[in-house]
Amino acid sequence: MEAYEHALTIPGWDFMARTHSSTYVHKRNLVDFCETLHRKNQLCGLLVTGDRPFLWGGGSYIMSRDVIEQFVANKDRWNMAIMEDNGMTDLANEIGIPLNGKGRMASIDQHGTEYLVTTYGVGEGFTFTDWDDVNKLQPHHYIRCKQDLRRHEDLMIFRQLHKHLR
Repeated sequence: MEAYEHALTIPGWDFMARTHSSTYVHKRNLVDFCETLHRKNQLCGLLVTGDRPFLWGGGSYIMSRDVIEQFVANKDRWNMAIMEDNGMTDLANEIGIPLNGKGRMASIDQHGTEYLVTTYGVGEGFTFTDWDDVNKLQPHHYIRCKQDLRRHEDLMIFRQLHKHLR
């Protein structure tokens, strides 16, 4: 919440991209995607449906400035005792912010000498051994690189993405 409050002191921005340290951000794809969004009332991510739909935190978010303003104005109503994605979704539903489930994310997992790409939102998953193949990730803007139990490999994957994404 303090980060949201601080962000509001900075002029000149329309959207906040909130992601995780284990997520590579393809900036050009993120900017291109944001250009397709309305500038108001945007809380965008990957929508998990079911009994209680919510925006999945692992998929990261894009929020318009007015949404951040509404979260800050209603911070006392945000349930901080539950996972952030559930608390954010609950507050959004309570104060009338619509959930935009059109987020775009992929994850990369190493399996031996191959890498498995799982896509969320759009696109088909694939495997690769040649890092130039990561360009098939268009139009994803978030790429999760979290190697559970092998976190030392995350940095190598980040560096390869930075080197090969065009």
